[in-house]
Amino acid sequence: MLGLLSEVGGIEENRVIEVVKKGVIKKLIIAWAIGTEVGGIEENRVIEVVKKGVIKKLIIAWVIGTCAKMFVTEVQFGHAGSLTNSELETADMKNRAMHAAGFIVPETFEELPDMLEETYRRLVAEGAIRLKAEHDLHDPDGLQELMYAGMHITDVFKENIGLGGVVSLLWFKRRLPEYATKFVGMVLMHMADHGPAVSGAMNTIVATRAGKDLISSLASALLTIGSRFGGALDEAASMFSSVPCTKILRSSTHIGSIR
Repeated sequence: MLGLLSEVGGIEENRVIEVVKKGVIKKLIIAWAIGTEVGGIEENRVIEVVKKGVIKKLIIAWVIGTCAKMFVTEVQFGHAGSLTNSELETADMKNRAMHAAGFIVPETFEELPDMLEETYRRLVAEGAIRLKAEHDLHDPDGLQELMYAGMHITDVFKENIGLGGVVSLLWFKRRLPEYATKFVGMVLMHMADHGPAVSGAMNTIVATRAGKDLISSLASALLTIGSRFGGALDEAASMFSSVPCTKILRSSTHIGSIR
């Protein structure tokens, strides 16, 4: 199983892993796949804890923004803070440092799918990953009743296992204790209304999971841009205009304070 920790581009990284391996399990099991971006020093902190032995699991990592060296001046890659303020923050330097620390780092982003598959097959051959048969969702008795990990859908409703119970059957392939299903349900309730700020990302995810191509999925997100979502230029103007004219402040410092 492979966990995914992404600072940027998580949707595309999910798609890459989905192509290489069936499913993306977002929990710490065998290995981590990390996708980050140029700028900041968060990767250096991860490198330090790996060197100290705090993190012992295998990490496959890639920092985007290696093309930045092709430009004469600094380039903002979209997110606040996704630009370099020193050599230590460049994507090339981070990738080299992670490789030196024992991370599995491809030479290019295009090599990432092959490296994921190669690493996965190697872990299977070494016995670090044990393959298990997937649960069949159809009714073996031929009644065509939906089953979740061996549990009939009618029993799901009869026993009132709730949304957390259904998640446990579909994601963990087994019935979790009541305290665990209650916790899952509580998390979903808290995340149910996350406001309009990530509606674009959510729409892209839904469209992607529905099998739409990348352009169509992106378009489904762009079409939701409105007064409550998007308008990044207007919002950025408001943030910078709110700084008093008498206050001397570097733009990078201001961005860092509001991230």
